[in-house]
Amino acid sequence: MRARTQALGGTLTIESAPGRGTALAARLPLTPPSATEPEAHP
Repeated sequence: MRARTQALGGTLTIESAPGRGTALAARLPLTPPSATEPEAHP
């Protein structure tokens, strides 16, 4: 899931706490990354 989000130029945040559940947040740009921009890999 994280790899697909990053491939689209976005970020994925996952927060989890016992008894509270898990929250996912995917942030994606409105336009896809250009072919000339290097992909970011943390």
